[in-house]
Amino acid sequence: MLFPMACAGFCLCLLDNAHPSSEYLAVRDRFGPRLRLLEHKYLDERGSRAGGIRVRDEMNHQPTLAIFQEVEFTLRAPAAPPQALGL
Repeated sequence: MLFPMACAGFCLCLLDNAHPSSEYLAVRDRFGPRLRLLEHKYLDERGSRAGGIRVRDEMNHQPTLAIFQEVEFTLRAPAAPPQALGL
């Protein structure tokens, strides 16, 4: 279930790739909201958010929410590593 939803959220912009299919949008639209409600999220011992489904989109830096529903595509610059900031 998560594979087609992830493809719908993160792979439709890819060219020459076997995975993207517009049919996956229907899967995400139908099951995304219900699956999002099933996530188990909690605060760990340090008070940081933990659990749930996480996506690390290294190419387009889109939010995890895109796996569950349509989000506006926003081109985001990657976070600069500490050494690039002179820290």
